[in-house]
Amino acid sequence: MKKKKKAKDQSRRAIIAASIWVFIHSIIKALFPMLGFGEYGLSMKEIVESGAFIIIGWAPVYGSIWLDKVFGRKEDEK
Repeated sequence: MKKKKKAKDQSRRAIIAASIWVFIHSIIKALFPMLGFGEYGLSMKEIVESGAFIIIGWAPVYGSIWLDKVFGRKEDEK
């Protein structure tokens, strides 16, 4: 049986994926007019919001890390 991913690892991957998502779409948005393709379909607001939704949807357990810190729960107490 494989070990389950920890919340920190999942959160880190979600943040990296969202950062790459926003970076790539920002570059594409900047290059579209230069290459003669017209306007890119997404606004910067939509690009950033979609990156935020990637983090929220991918790592819902991230909030549990903060709750554990607030209430003082240690990983050893599982």
